[in-house]
Amino acid sequence: MPFVSFTVVNNYHQSILFECALLWDETFQWLLHTWQEAMFGVSPRTIITDQDVAATNTVAKKNIIGCVGYMQFARNEFQHLCELLFVLKCQQLKKVSMNKYFKDYLNSTTSMSVFVTQYDKVVDARYDKVREKDYKTKHSKAILKTLHLMEDEIAKMYTKKIFQKFQEELIQSQKFISEKIKVRDGIHVYKVHLFQRQAPTYIVLF
Repeated sequence: MPFVSFTVVNNYHQSILFECALLWDETFQWLLHTWQEAMFGVSPRTIITDQDVAATNTVAKKNIIGCVGYMQFARNEFQHLCELLFVLKCQQLKKVSMNKYFKDYLNSTTSMSVFVTQYDKVVDARYDKVREKDYKTKHSKAILKTLHLMEDEIAKMYTKKIFQKFQEELIQSQKFISEKIKVRDGIHVYKVHLFQRQAPTYIVLF
């Protein structure tokens, strides 16, 4: 029976199981319809799948493609993706994929009775990792690398993982100089360029 998992990425950049389904056959249309009902009609912003054409067609029929971003990574199409950055991003997505995690506990020969037990183990193991991250965030102090007051404030609010990403962006931003050009209809327009270098110059609207 096809096993389909709906996952989300939490504030530690971990894949967390949101919902799942066992299908008698590949009735993706029924599955998406049921999922949308459970979510009070709210559609996902992005669908990333390595499934076959059936999943692609279902997304199109549900008209999700008109209101959300959609990417389909079919295995037999990976060889045509020559952009290095795109391939690297795909590899990163696969590393945090919940399907990959399930394979340590389940396979195509798992019986239904064993599946239920193993499924609980998967969920418990994932939430153990979340609790571990929670503990580390609450009981460790972030190392500040700039003199910005904002960095200190953000360190108190963000998880350790997200703070590190923010901190890197903050450090990189110090390479740039910004000059406000004008304010129009509540939009602030800035001219931004690298320190001691006038080109290239970027126009940023905030």
